[in-house]
Amino acid sequence: VCKYDFVEVRSGLSADSRLHGKFCGAEKPEAITSQYNNMRIEFKSDNTVSKKGFKAQFFS
Repeated sequence: VCKYDFVEVRSGLSADSRLHGKFCGAEKPEAITSQYNNMRIEFKSDNTVSKKGFKAQFFS
């Protein structure tokens, strides 16, 4: 469970698309494959501390 900032990854573009996971801290997921030809990656912050963001790679 992420207490502060996290990145949420979903297949598709809508907020109710299939959730692949919520990732926070130094947690690095395995490769994620979208069910579609697009993917929603949303960064959510509690706006309390400013540090480095997140890194993502994609292949098509």
